Amino acid sequence: RSRLRVPHNFMNPGAFDYERYLLLRGILVRGSVNDGSGYVVLRRNAGGGFRTALERFRDRIRETVLARSPGTEGQIILAMILGDSKGIPRAVMEKFNQTGTTHIIAISGFNIVIVAAFTLFVVWRILKSSEYVLLRWNATVVATIAAILTVVLFTFVAGCGISVVRASVMVVLFMVAVILGRERDIYNTLALAAFAILTISPDSLLDVSFQLSFAAVAFLVFLTPRLAALIPWLSEARTPVPEGGPAKRSLATGIRKAGRGTILFVLASLSATLGTLPLILFYFNRLSPLTLLANMVLVPILGVAAIPLCMALILAVPLSAGLSHALIGICEFLVRLSLSLLDRLASLPWSSVFVPTPSWMEAGGFYLLLVCLGFWMDGRIAARGGPPTQ
Repeated sequence: RSRLRVPHNFMNPGAFDYERYLLLRGILVRGSVNDGSGYVVLRRNAGGGFRTALERFRDRIRETVLARSPGTEGQIILAMILGDSKGIPRAVMEKFNQTGTTHIIAISGFNIVIVAAFTLFVVWRILKSSEYVLLRWNATVVATIAAILTVVLFTFVAGCGISVVRASVMVVLFMVAVILGRERDIYNTLALAAFAILTISPDSLLDVSFQLSFAAVAFLVFLTPRLAALIPWLSEARTPVPEGGPAKRSLATGIRKAGRGTILFVLASLSATLGTLPLILFYFNRLSPLTLLANMVLVPILGVAAIPLCMALILAVPLSAGLSHALIGICEFLVRLSLSLLDRLASLPWSSVFVPTPSWMEAGGFYLLLVCLGFWMDGRIAARGGPPTQ
């Protein structure tokens, strides 16, 4: 028994439109019960065969993780695998929101990209070790197809939520462009991804996660190569060959590549942060001066290290309980380390500032300024004789 109520907004200026949020998800009324005794399950496992099997597998992953790590760390691991963040304490979620790092634990484009990139790297390394395979097949195409299949598998395991499906469509279309030899035509590929998503779900246009995802990708593609081109030593062609023996040259080359990768990571994070800043201020009225620093600290741990392990855990659960517990133990350590660093970052003064809601004209002016900045950088690069950017 429950009393159904039609949801209403409080009509405060600039407040979150809760009615529209529910309406776009097909929810017209809401109801609640006091405790678990207020409802009775009439049918169980009555859905389609594939859906039932999928939910059983998700339950098995959930039980395995919570048996080994029943605390907050286990809940965060489940959030990165199953997309279920309901068990994460509010205080912990607030710290992620405060530092602008929620996207790491919420399955989004970032997580899907990490899954695809890790699969590409592993499959490419395996194929590269065989001359027969390299001569017989196109290793890039084979690795990309493997990454597409992995992304589709991860999407199903994550529950096929609308945000997960949107991110997967974007990443899969980018990889299809690679297979077709159109990887440099990024803007048309991005437009195709938006068209495909809006064809399936037109209401996504008004969804915050849709707008944030495409704004982040668009300005990451637009600003990152231009910012990188302004730094001469990031170009491989302009890097002098180090002097000395083979060991010394190898060490110098490794250090230079690590430094180059770090700088590119910082520039990519800066581009995505600038691209999403007006939307974050408009919807959440929160500015985190520590966003760039927090992402530099947590992304390598929770993103680059933990997400591939979580993906391996999906494969390990049906194979070996011992291997599953070992992977969960490593993930638990990484999450615990991240939470410790997160506490320190969130405790810093001015880690998060509430600001007034900007107008659409102010947000548009900010984006226009970013575009003009990109074209100005093109002029600077051309004046120095650098390569043209896309």
